[in-house]
Amino acid sequence: MRVTMHRSQMRKSWMALALASTLAVSLSLGVGAEDGQADQSLPAMTIGYQSGMITAVHETNFEIDGRAYGFTLDAVIVDEEGNPMEPSSVLLKAAVKFHVKNEQRDKIDRMILVLPK
Repeated sequence: MRVTMHRSQMRKSWMALALASTLAVSLSLGVGAEDGQADQSLPAMTIGYQSGMITAVHETNFEIDGRAYGFTLDAVIVDEEGNPMEPSSVLLKAAVKFHVKNEQRDKIDRMILVLPK
């Protein structure tokens, strides 16, 4: 029982550390944007993310490559430069990189939205 509890606590600690690291990287995306440093942080931030395209937008959810998703209440949405975005910014045919919350496979907790130019 003790070994199982210890492993569970270790797993939670690693998950918390990974989440904190990802959030720290996402918050730092805007730092150094003038000299191109922000682009260098983007690949590190997107490890574990999926890629796709918005194929439908509905009133309470949207579809990425034909699969329905929604946002978690605390979802973080940024554009490709790291600027915060609102959920209403999700547009049809926008490219996205997104992270799905482990406990809820249809809820996105982090998304990078690449708006058409």
